[in-house]
Amino acid sequence: MKKFMVALWIFIFSGCMVTHKVVVPKIDESKYANANAVVIFDSTFVKVKKTGNYKRRHHVLVKILTMKGKADYSSPSFTYTTKYGKITVKLARVIKKDGRVVKVKKENIKDVKMPAFGKFFLPSVRMVKVTFPDVERGDAIEYEVIEDMKNPPMEGEYDDMIIFENTEPVLSQYYELEIPKNVNYRVYNDPEGIIKFKHEGNKYIWYAEDIKPLVREPMMPPITDIGKKVLLSTVDSWKKWSVWYWNLVKDKLVVNDTMKTTMDSLLQNTKTRMDTMKALFYYVSNKVRYVATTMNGKKLGYEPFPAPKTFRQKYGVCRDKAALLVAMYRYLGIDAYPVLTNPMMKVEKDVPVDQFNHAIVAVKERNKYIYLDPTAENIPNFLPFYEEGKGVLVCTPRGEDLTYIPVLPPDSNSTLNIQEIVMDSMGNIKGKSILKGSIVDQQFRMMVKKMPIERLKNLFQMSLQSLGSEATLDTMYYSDPDNFNEPFYFTIEYSVKDFALKSGKKLIFSLLNQNVSFMGGSPFSLEKRKYPLYFWVPVYSDNRVVIHIPQGYKVSELIKPFKGENDYVSYNSICKAMKDSIVCRFETTVKKSIIPPEHYTETRALYNKWVKTTKAKIILEKEGR
Repeated sequence: MKKFMVALWIFIFSGCMVTHKVVVPKIDESKYANANAVVIFDSTFVKVKKTGNYKRRHHVLVKILTMKGKADYSSPSFTYTTKYGKITVKLARVIKKDGRVVKVKKENIKDVKMPAFGKFFLPSVRMVKVTFPDVERGDAIEYEVIEDMKNPPMEGEYDDMIIFENTEPVLSQYYELEIPKNVNYRVYNDPEGIIKFKHEGNKYIWYAEDIKPLVREPMMPPITDIGKKVLLSTVDSWKKWSVWYWNLVKDKLVVNDTMKTTMDSLLQNTKTRMDTMKALFYYVSNKVRYVATTMNGKKLGYEPFPAPKTFRQKYGVCRDKAALLVAMYRYLGIDAYPVLTNPMMKVEKDVPVDQFNHAIVAVKERNKYIYLDPTAENIPNFLPFYEEGKGVLVCTPRGEDLTYIPVLPPDSNSTLNIQEIVMDSMGNIKGKSILKGSIVDQQFRMMVKKMPIERLKNLFQMSLQSLGSEATLDTMYYSDPDNFNEPFYFTIEYSVKDFALKSGKKLIFSLLNQNVSFMGGSPFSLEKRKYPLYFWVPVYSDNRVVIHIPQGYKVSELIKPFKGENDYVSYNSICKAMKDSIVCRFETTVKKSIIPPEHYTETRALYNKWVKTTKAKIILEKEGR
């Protein structure tokens, strides 16, 4: 490794020279048989002024080993906000296998508006995209990018999160911070102590060598939650962030006469404080479109538009919709505040680092907060399930500490499937299924509002194929998607030819793994895991089936009862033979949203045992001769 590091620094120095050929430090590709690329070095140098303004230099060299590696690394992009600062590409080149250098031409370095993705389009956010030409296996790509931050979000302060782990191996990663202030920092997810630290005067340095790749697993937590990382900040408390954002937003929380008139109309039939909160929440969440707007004001990505402007335009991003709802509530005397959060990753509490990407609302009720997300359309409750357990910073005049949204019990995030099946003497069935549940309520409402009816029918027709190739959707109907006072439900009616195998006097069938899959597949497909199994929230599923058996048949064999649980899951299934029917119930509960690797094997074994029981054949036998 020492020889490699000497070669590496010679290479970095050679990048400053005028040369027609460059020798990339050699790597033993046999050590990286499963890698698509090897990051030879990833170096960042940041110099911060007292004002909080800074320059960041990011220098990267990557060896390409496969075509996937080429796809992943040959078109890097870098975003910036025009009023914050600027991104400049100082160096971009391809180093061919034989050492020839191909510089990236100016026309292959484009500075463009941030393209739309989903509902989002951010005109004042720009993207610098570099396209490396003619990259082949064995080549290396190198770039050096300068970020010039002239207007930081919080004056005089600096914070950052550095991920020291990648899905490809990293031979050397280096982060140097030069700053005229004390820095609070913490290293996460590094029990081996791979990340090293040096403090030299006003320089803080973190570095690591020979970092093994993070291998992706199904249903693993976000990389930001489990990867090796450093959080650093000069901000001394979360309360300072809280007060800062309140001061940024408070002048936007105004209500004009037009808004008052609309509010009076919305609240005509409300009787309680909760009725009032719901009426205004549904208005902002469903009548004010969630789209991106041109960032505004000095603080850009944080500062919302004034509430009357968002109300008039009937659209806004999360910060705009949150500010509008807070303004309406506060006008009516409801103690509401804007909230910073991140639904997609864990916000670490130890170091006050801005890890937020979303804004919602908090209402104070009897010394606790009720959280509401007005960007979440078509939800009967105030908050989508995936925001449970996430870090929140309520922004108030006096400041609040970071806290976490409570995680609800499994039965609060549930699915219910009630099936009634009629079987004839040939083994054909006609079925009716009612589908509903709090965890799918929002998704179902959005489906019927956004999808053409034919596409909806096609989706259910495809799902019925698990019952047999001859399965047919006969009809489909559903409840009112705009009635948030009642749970939403789908009803489908279907037919399946030859559902049961007719063998002499017997009809043989299975219930085909009622509810043994999760999110489209088994959560326990891997024999073992390196990382936790992540369900987002605790969940409960209840699948009830009634099968009316053909006249003259009796139940010969039935699924055996099963009951098993540990600290993380529970499974319960029971089938009973009645006079002319079979009644079954299958219940699954995920008690905790995260199953650690050390408990995965035992939990998987319990799951597989339950699946095996559920797969058992049901046999009906014709009575008499």
